Amino acid sequence: MTSTKTRIANYVRTVRAMILEDVRDGHVPPTVRDFSQLHDHLDANDYLAQAGVEWGDSGDTEADLADVNAVQDAVHEWLRGCGIMRDLLADSAVDEWDAYNELPFLIAYRDDVDSWTPDETTAPYTRAEIAELVEDIIRERVA
Repeated sequence: MTSTKTRIANYVRTVRAMILEDVRDGHVPPTVRDFSQLHDHLDANDYLAQAGVEWGDSGDTEADLADVNAVQDAVHEWLRGCGIMRDLLADSAVDEWDAYNELPFLIAYRDDVDSWTPDETTAPYTRAEIAELVEDIIRERVA
């Protein structure tokens, strides 16, 4: 029998892959940073169901609920840590010039800055502008 830790890790890996696929297909924006934000775009609990997470069907409702919570928590931490951005960009080729220009925006986004100014000649970018640029960068990379 598979250990709980291994079972949860397998569920999480499957859910992450499904989320990345939905980002690539345009169903979920790459800037989602919270499990609850997924619900703005689709029923996020469907990821767990499709991954095979038990929802009370195993006969041990308490254990099933613990698994659901563990998977949601792990996926939430991955999203909060910019997991979508990291995983998608790791899979794409970025030339040195693009990386030089894009990396500061990605870092500003990851660090949740309210505004950021790349240099003294540029007006500050707001949090919303940073998020929009990051979404464009990621979409371009995965296209």
